[in-house]
Amino acid sequence: MRDSVGNYFDMPITSVDENGVTTITVPELLEPSGSHMVLRGAHMQLLSLLESNDVDYTFDYKSVVIQDGLSYLELPSELNFGDSSYTKDYQKVVVKLDYQRFKTVNPVFVGLPIGYGITIANNSRQKAAAIKFLQFLMGPEGQKICTQDHLPTLIPPYCDNINALPDELKPLFK
Repeated sequence: MRDSVGNYFDMPITSVDENGVTTITVPELLEPSGSHMVLRGAHMQLLSLLESNDVDYTFDYKSVVIQDGLSYLELPSELNFGDSSYTKDYQKVVVKLDYQRFKTVNPVFVGLPIGYGITIANNSRQKAAAIKFLQFLMGPEGQKICTQDHLPTLIPPYCDNINALPDELKPLFK
């Protein structure tokens, strides 16, 4: 990691291997130290650089790349954080931010499978509409749209606190 990415920043990204766990420490300011590394906050900013040949490749979600009609190299399941059967392996990677951005967020993140999440805010003014949207999204037509757009389907959905769900949504979850 250090040789492929970490040393290309003014304040380097570092990694330490200890007891089978790799801890990657990311500094607060990530400024590339040369012209061969570009950071952008949004996919569209990267896409325009890629299409203009200002960069050779980007890292992005497979669904986004396919939607844009781009070629891609898929990482193996052992590395891509997309296969829950590799959870124990993913947990061998820890990312530690070398700064505290929010008082309530511990800046240490253990590797877990990547998944999409959705919620209804407690203070939502459109709670009935949000419930209808989630019913649609979890239903056959919503899942068909997800599949057509190369998004992972949400079936079977997972809820970490089913008791907090509105009654109308509980039947959608196990």
